[in-house]
Amino acid sequence: MPLLVNGMSDITSGKLAEKLKNEGIEIGSENGFAIVGIGLNDYLNSIEIEIRCEETEDRIKEIIIDGRYSIIVSGDGVMRRNIV
Repeated sequence: MPLLVNGMSDITSGKLAEKLKNEGIEIGSENGFAIVGIGLNDYLNSIEIEIRCEETEDRIKEIIIDGRYSIIVSGDGVMRRNIV
């Protein structure tokens, strides 16, 4: 579990958050943000990144190359889960 907690810290306020922000990918609940949620999935033992549209998925995968993260596309009428 400490690895997941460290991963959460990294994506919300660490180096990973900085890399994403530098690429124009920010976290927030309003419509303008690409990442709309981040949470722990105990069942998959991963950190889920909820994104608004599929176009952002490939850009995020280029930045996040860590197997602790999975991506859920929840916007555009789609709900799909992908492991990074």
